[in-house]
Amino acid sequence: MRYLSRSLWSAAALVAVAGGVGAYAYFGTYRAGLEEQRLKLESIKFFSVDPNEVEGGEVLAKGGLVRFGRSPHGWMIQQPIETRADRYAIQQLLVETLLATSEATVELEVTPESLAKYGLDPPQVRVALDLRDGHRAELRVGHKNEFDGRYYAQNPVLPTLGLVDARVLKGTEKDLYALRDKRLLTFDREQVSALSVQRDAQVLYRLEKRPDQSWLTRAQTEVVADPFEVGRLLDGVRDLRAKAFVDDSGSQDPALLARYGLANPTLRAVLEVGTAPPVILRLGTVKDADGVPKWFGMVEGGHPIGEVDEAFSRSLDRDPLELHDRRVLDLDPARVAQLKVVTPSETFEIKQGQTEANETVWTVAGDPPARAPSHRVKALLYALATLKADKVDTHDPGPAELNRAGLDTPSMAITAIDAAGGPIATLLIGRLAPSDSKARLVMGQGSKKVVTVAAADLEALPKTRAELLADAP
Repeated sequence: MRYLSRSLWSAAALVAVAGGVGAYAYFGTYRAGLEEQRLKLESIKFFSVDPNEVEGGEVLAKGGLVRFGRSPHGWMIQQPIETRADRYAIQQLLVETLLATSEATVELEVTPESLAKYGLDPPQVRVALDLRDGHRAELRVGHKNEFDGRYYAQNPVLPTLGLVDARVLKGTEKDLYALRDKRLLTFDREQVSALSVQRDAQVLYRLEKRPDQSWLTRAQTEVVADPFEVGRLLDGVRDLRAKAFVDDSGSQDPALLARYGLANPTLRAVLEVGTAPPVILRLGTVKDADGVPKWFGMVEGGHPIGEVDEAFSRSLDRDPLELHDRRVLDLDPARVAQLKVVTPSETFEIKQGQTEANETVWTVAGDPPARAPSHRVKALLYALATLKADKVDTHDPGPAELNRAGLDTPSMAITAIDAAGGPIATLLIGRLAPSDSKARLVMGQGSKKVVTVAAADLEALPKTRAELLADAP
């Protein structure tokens, strides 16, 4: 059934119910009966349309008109500019519009006077959706009912006028910024082969992916990069959103770029993705009238200028040493199927398993076995995988050095084991560092160096079986 037919059927039903109301008013004797009939008009959906039937549409809200439509590349904004749309924002708009329900009927027959009275001519918000069958579904939202906070609304095809929840206004009152894609650049992280960052035209560091998918960082020297830090950098660039767009012209006018600190940018990030030309992101800063610095970003090549969060600039402006691989263990948590914890007082094992519902669970061996809280096991694995050395204490330690560090009889040893039962890595934890009570001496078994780590970074490691099970149900 086409949208228009469905809407006319709803209108006919409403008229029938309205007729029942009139008949009862004429023949009935109690007003309560009239109200019972009127209740039949409540909770009526304005539309019976699937969001997948929508090919495009427009929103008139906050004094501006935004038009959008489907394309082979996804949803696109077509007016007032042509740019990518935020598909989640568009989908939310469609859902909020098409699920709008009249919670109470205010007028059984709409008149020009009632439309003006309730703020529907012109409306506060108008959403018009173009359907695949050539028809249009339209929702208008008007004034707020100060008595209960709901809003007057109308589907122009129907003869009635109703009240909708305030959520409907919130879900449909969308301007250009709300509906557009706020990302400054898009790319497939897995296809990135290099990232270099410059500050004031000087290279801070360059990251390059090796054939084995590990990363090197190049500054003064070539060093293996920390994969977690590389991942955080790439995720930060990929997820960068503009807080506001200040120019959509794509102009390369030096005066315009200088206004936002982009003629001679403070930072440049150069991404090499697949075989495409490098993508260059400029970041500049200027002070506003109150002397507060604001950061702006733009991808070179005629793209919009957006205001970005200062925190993003700090995430790029890094000391190259922070990107070096200082992990104590080479450990991928996804490979771990079992953990063995040994302390001077006890030994316990944590094993991964599956429930009948195919849910991953961790069980602590013992009499009886006990289910380990998953958040504690995840925190333990994360702490092991991301534990970083602050500095090297001893290279090629002998028995005397291991004894001094407390690593000949460690206070704790944690071994990660794979699904085949083979050891992946073992962390040995020794004494507090003699020169720093907030640091502890540790070592990866088989490593050729003793290093210090922040003692606080070891707090997620359970000292006993009982501590691991403290939050168990």
